[in-house]
Amino acid sequence: MDVLPGGAGVSPPELAVVDHFPDHLLEVEAADLWQHLAGPTLFKVAGGQPQPLFVTVLLHGNEITGWQAMQEVMRSYQGKLLPRALLL
Repeated sequence: MDVLPGGAGVSPPELAVVDHFPDHLLEVEAADLWQHLAGPTLFKVAGGQPQPLFVTVLLHGNEITGWQAMQEVMRSYQGKLLPRALLL
């Protein structure tokens, strides 16, 4: 068991790694993601250039505009290869 700062003695949740961005998440509101993801998730999306761009969203949970922006980007490339690999 990992001990978190402050000595809480609680194990952090496992990071899920997914090799694509599921289309059904394009319409999921940030507040409802918990119903679609098991916990913290890293999406590894292929792109034309293999060097990935790293983008983090919902770090604090109440800042949803980053999630909405990424949904727009992913919608615009739906069915197409991203110009650059993405770690989201």
